Amino acid sequence: MTDYVRGSNPIWYMVDLVGQQFDDTFYMYVLTNTVPYIPQAVYHSPTGTPWANPIQFNANGTLPTDIFFDPTLVYRLEFRHNVGPLPPSQADPLIYLIEDYSPNGDASLPIDVSGISTENQITNAQFVEMTVNTPYTLTGVPNPPDIEVAPGWFLSLIGNGSVEIERIALNDATPTPTNAPYALRINLGAGWTNLPVLYQRFSQNGVLWANKYLASSMTARINGPSQNVTTRIDNSMGAPVLILGIDSLTNEFVEYKNVALMPASMNSDIPPDAYMDFKIVLPTVADIYITSLQLVSLNADAEVSYQQDSVDRQVDHLFHYYKDKLAQKPIPSYLTGWDFPLNPAQFTGSTVAASAIGANKSKYVWDQTIVFQSAESSIGVTRSAAGDLVLTADVTGQTAIIQYLDATQARRLLSDRIAVNFAASTSNVGGLVGTVSLWATDDVALPNVAAGTNNSIVLTLDANGKPATRNGVGWVEVPRSNFGDAKFTLSSAMTEYDFNGWDMSGNALVDTATFFAIVIGFATVTNPGTVDIKYVGLCSGDIATRPAPLTPQETLSNCEQYYEKSYTNGSFAGEVTSVNALTRMQSSRILGANASNFIANQFTVDYRTVKRSNTPTVALYTASTGAAGNVDATIKTVGTVTSATNSAVIAISQWTIANLGDRTFTYLPNYGVNADPNVACNDSFEEIVRSWITFHYVIDARLGIV
Repeated sequence: MTDYVRGSNPIWYMVDLVGQQFDDTFYMYVLTNTVPYIPQAVYHSPTGTPWANPIQFNANGTLPTDIFFDPTLVYRLEFRHNVGPLPPSQADPLIYLIEDYSPNGDASLPIDVSGISTENQITNAQFVEMTVNTPYTLTGVPNPPDIEVAPGWFLSLIGNGSVEIERIALNDATPTPTNAPYALRINLGAGWTNLPVLYQRFSQNGVLWANKYLASSMTARINGPSQNVTTRIDNSMGAPVLILGIDSLTNEFVEYKNVALMPASMNSDIPPDAYMDFKIVLPTVADIYITSLQLVSLNADAEVSYQQDSVDRQVDHLFHYYKDKLAQKPIPSYLTGWDFPLNPAQFTGSTVAASAIGANKSKYVWDQTIVFQSAESSIGVTRSAAGDLVLTADVTGQTAIIQYLDATQARRLLSDRIAVNFAASTSNVGGLVGTVSLWATDDVALPNVAAGTNNSIVLTLDANGKPATRNGVGWVEVPRSNFGDAKFTLSSAMTEYDFNGWDMSGNALVDTATFFAIVIGFATVTNPGTVDIKYVGLCSGDIATRPAPLTPQETLSNCEQYYEKSYTNGSFAGEVTSVNALTRMQSSRILGANASNFIANQFTVDYRTVKRSNTPTVALYTASTGAAGNVDATIKTVGTVTSATNSAVIAISQWTIANLGDRTFTYLPNYGVNADPNVACNDSFEEIVRSWITFHYVIDARLGIV
């Protein structure tokens, strides 16, 4: 009785003519190797049970491993693609043909293990990028923090020894079996009490490779006596699986390979906390060189040699490492004041009570920050201990924050792709859904958000916090390149969200936009739920970043493009205070022996910051009473015998504003003499008479108001 044998390569993995792996629409026809090429039986076991001919491929591109051949025969193997709807037949397109196939391996083979298309799960496998400047040395630091040796690689040390880390460049004078350009040298000196560990973390998955074969390879050498090195996989719950054990490193580079079956996972951790660690366990004292690390997931027991890759490709695979770092490398944001701990809240202060401005209405609450409320008096504003903007629902309803940009900023921003980064949390039970949306218009004016009208771009929000209907005309949503809405779900933890892909390419608004709006809207906030917003960054490109750090003065100056006041921070329009009040000299005249009176002169105020508009609104207030539209006027006489002072509140209507612009304004006196104030004089010929005005100012150039 013939004992049938498996082919010389039981793992048959194949790709089609364009490099795509086979699937279960491909079939292998087993035929005699001589004309007329009739079907030849193969078997499920060494003792028989024939396979149906042809044999269907698995969905993963492999054939079943239990294919047994007659060792005395030579076969013809045809690989054909059945595209249906008819059953598979030899009329199907022929993809590959293998003639003279012997199961003993003395003829052509379908494919061997070295030809398996693999995907190395290790990044920076040959240390083409480094984090530390080499050579790097550490001595006399007990139990140091894990050292980030290279992108993706950390060295864990316990004890108080010494270590030298160096990247070694390789060439043909120091050949390696894997033709590596670099090796990592780790020279460990005495003093480490635990075995040092070089590791790479695979984040957000604690069940990775469960019930799979994991093939490992590493190229390494040692200076000095032989030492043992092992590799293993640890999950986030600490369960280790040995992958590769090297009994004795030599002084020459050798590629070490092994394969291990990963067990069923018992890791109950969930992402993002779950992870798997690939660990290389080193001797406590040794001078070791390591390169060409590889992990490959397989469906079958097979060792796999290192699949050589170019340096450029290895760098490409490091994007996941650099992405977060780029996102956390702040660049200037187009938004003003939305790094909320720095927002000066010039005109309201940090606390704004829920306002009776109407349902589906909006108002300015902080600098460059408009808040929409769907229900009457529903949203109050406070500053958290960390400085964040906190929206509190006094009445259950939806809310949104809005900021406008003018034409210059809008057109510059819209000419590129756009990304948004923000950080927020909520106390809303069950979390809170929201949406980031961007809008542009070529309308000549924005909806009037001033008190009494209280209209912003948002008229109503949909269930996900996106503007469903809008005030004004011409608003066009900036599309997200078929990515769909930028939707998120807030939780109780302060979380950072990144969105990109907004692109107005080909739209006329790129050149004609007059205004731009960003709306971050939220679904129903249940009373007394809160939304805590730390920052929002808006930038060009596809990498969303946090807003660049600014000083409080820089932020204030940026906000003053839209709103400027003479009052100190924490004091507001109409407050009775002389701190920071402006003084301008005026004129007076002696009327005779008994009186002198005040005469108005022109005066000018230069802004601290150039305004976004040439026609801002200017409001003056007295320092003594806080009365709007007035100034404090004072006249003082100093004589040889007596002196006298008199002050009065004078309406600014005694002057006419002129030369109003983005940098300054001037008030010119009206025709005639102001009768007040006046003072009694002792001797008209010996009196010295002085007069002046004192006032505070507010200059308002906020978008949607001016």
